[in-house]
Amino acid sequence: MTWSKLSKTQATAALREAHGTARVRCAGTDYWLATWQENVTAKEIEAALRLRLELPAFDEYLLGYANKQMVLPEHLRDNVLTRNGLSWPWVMEGGVAVAGLRAT
Repeated sequence: MTWSKLSKTQATAALREAHGTARVRCAGTDYWLATWQENVTAKEIEAALRLRLELPAFDEYLLGYANKQMVLPEHLRDNVLTRNGLSWPWVMEGGVAVAGLRAT
């Protein structure tokens, strides 16, 4: 479990105990989501991905991942993350960081 640092055994046990979760298999990989997400339409996802969001420092979307390469391009890393792995305010478009809002 790359992003959580839990072992596979720990994560599997936690998922067994979780209520309101559903497993989705995509390209041979299992993903877990809240059951309310099963009914999210492609149109709703497209609308969400069109949003430009200014997110605060320490936002969970970014900080929840140990491996941030899918949501944080390397060239923005120093403008978004602090040296100890926390974050400054930043901007997200299409689910990906596009700018840091670090005061200089």
